Order: sequence, then structure tokens, then C-alpha cells
Amino acid sequence: MFNPEVVEKLSSRIRNYENWIQEGSDIHHLEQALVPPAYQTVFMQSKEAYSFYRQSLIFFLKDISEQSGIYRELFYLTNQVIDSEVVNDNDFKIFVDSLHQKFKQRWSNSFQSSLLISKLGIQRLEINSVSLSAYQNRYEIDEVLVYLAVLRKVITNNIFDTKLDNLRDKSGRLRKGIAVNYVISGLDSCSLLKESISKAYLPKLRNNFGHNDYIIRDGCVYTLDNDLLITNSDFIEAFYNIQELHNSLIWVLSYYESLEKIEELKSCGVLSVGYDYNEQLDIPEIQLCQLWCFFQYDSKKDWLEKVHISKENNIITMKITDVCTISGEVIPVICDFINRIQIEKEVVVTITPVIPSIGAETVTFMIDGEEYQVLGEPYAVKLPAELKIDNFIE
Repeated sequence: MFNPEVVEKLSSRIRNYENWIQEGSDIHHLEQALVPPAYQTVFMQSKEAYSFYRQSLIFFLKDISEQSGIYRELFYLTNQVIDSEVVNDNDFKIFVDSLHQKFKQRWSNSFQSSLLISKLGIQRLEINSVSLSAYQNRYEIDEVLVYLAVLRKVITNNIFDTKLDNLRDKSGRLRKGIAVNYVISGLDSCSLLKESISKAYLPKLRNNFGHNDYIIRDGCVYTLDNDLLITNSDFIEAFYNIQELHNSLIWVLSYYESLEKIEELKSCGVLSVGYDYNEQLDIPEIQLCQLWCFFQYDSKKDWLEKVHISKENNIITMKITDVCTISGEVIPVICDFINRIQIEKEVVVTITPVIPSIGAETVTFMIDGEEYQVLGEPYAVKLPAELKIDNFIE
């Protein structure tokens, strides 16, 4: 169980952060309190780890809020295509990398135009010329439909075709209405994604607005011949669906990209270290808190080989890998720990998976001023320990 208010507060913090980045603002000027938990720590460990954690947290929060349907289905389709016999891993990577770059630029352009809504002081989404323009800008982003059409063709026809000539006109431009129908016709196994696409893409609204053949009256859009095009409630639904489709594609492509280097990220996401004595095993113990996404993705924990502990002046440093290295001030309990290490020459390392607080009824504690909770059972292993005190190996 979780607390919906706590989850929404964390989700809102993430949305504001992502918007800040998208606006092109200097991240160094962002107030620390606005940066989501552990983002800065993980970024310092690895940019790839930072991306993996961001995407993992976004999905986790949507999943527990039962809002992850199209994300899950799009990721399922992507994996289905990757596992297909007709798709070469390298060819798919080239396709995704090229599409992702174009998509990010178009999406950024679309996002900038959407900023007018807030800059003009419009408090909520409703039909007006600004919101219709923002919708059209999103509609014109080809890459969403291209990606879906390529997946659909592999799954339905067993053909990996990135050119999609059958969906283009003679000049090579994507015929979006035809592309939408083509994609929808092959998504019977993904009902949520199919429904979202159907609600998001409204060719008639896009065409009439683009050709200046519309009038806004009584909260609805009509043609100049007085035919109803769309009501305000249907427009809001279309706008949010197309926005969520874009967000889901951003998530899938970014998550897929970060998974390419997941083997190098196993020791990332460690946020804190504690030094203790395990009475049950009669041995010194190091307690690590690691973000759940890194912990769960690594079943072998083969990066846990040996612990290097050094003390110089009043600073103790624990190192397991170059990334998993944490320093801190020596306190009395650490002195006792060091004395035992000198005798035992080994230590129990216990890793506890944690997540930023979601208001669940589990153990809660503070790390660097942020609240975290335990998410799953810890992992413990006995490792050899090498101790170095003031430049001398003990």
C-alpha cells in the first residue's frame, strides 16, 4: 500500500524537474529542494545510471498509480520486436538512435510552443487558438507513428521496414491519417495503447485547424460551415492522450537506451553506508542502501568481491568498486568497527533496496535530507576486507 498524496507530490516534483530541463534552463540554478531524491547523487556516479534511475522511477510511480498501461504495452511490443528473428540488434539500434534524435528535437520544439499556454496565464487546458496550435504541433511529430508502424509491421507481417513507403505520399511525407489507421488495425493485443491512439489522433480537427477552416464557439470547435468538429471535453481527452503517447515513447526509448549499459551499472545507486557489528555472525558489518531499480536488476551481485577500507586523519572511505565508494567522518562506533576489521579481515556486506518515500507502511529513514523506504528483502554476503590506516596496510 502507498499514500496517493505522497506519490502525487513526488510525481509533481519529477514533472516540474523534467519541465525545467526541457525549457533549457540551467540545471545549476535549480533549487536543491526541487531536484527529485537521489538524482544528483546518481548523476555523479554515471550519466547512464542517472537516466536508468529517472526512467525507472517514472514508471514505478505510474505503475503503482495504475497509470502505466500504455507504457507497459509499448515496452512489451518493443521487446517483442527485438526478440523477432527478422530484426537484427544492430539494425534496430541504428533505427532507434536516428528516430530518437529527431523525435527529441521535434518534441522540444512542440514543448516550447506549449509554454505559451502558461506564459499567457491560461490556468487550465481548454479549447482556444493557443491550445489548438499546441495540439497540432504534437500531431505533426511523425516519429511516434513511425515507431508504432515499424513495430506493427514486424509483429503482423514479420517484416522489418523502417522506410514505410506504403504510408507515405510521392514526396515521402507520412500520411498520418493512413498511418494511424494502419497502426490501430494491428494493435488488438494492446487494447490500452490502441484506445489511446484512437483518442489522440483526430485528423479532421488537425486538417481544419491547419487550413484555418474553423471557429470556436460555446467551448466547441466548428467548421466554417457550422459542422461540429469537437467539444471541449473531447479535445482535452485528445490533448492528454497524444501527450501521454509522446511521454510513453520518450520513456521506452530512454529506458531501452539505458539498458544497453545495464551491466556496467550494477554497483550504482548506493546512497549511504553504515558500519555495525553483526552479533549473530560475530563479524563486522557494512550496511548499504541501494536504489531498488539497480538492486532488483542485478540478481548475481557479482560486483561484490572485496571491501577496501581506508582511514586517513578523521575520514573513513569504504570502496567496493570505483562507483561504490563512500567517505565520511569517523565517529566512535566506526572506531570499534575498524578495530574488529583489523582482527577479522572480513566483513558482512548487507544491501537494502530503497525507494524515495511513497507513504508505504514500511521502514522509513532519512538520507541526505530525503525520506526513503525499504522496498524488498536485503541481500547479505561475507567478503574479505582490506584495511588501510594512514597509508599503512594492516
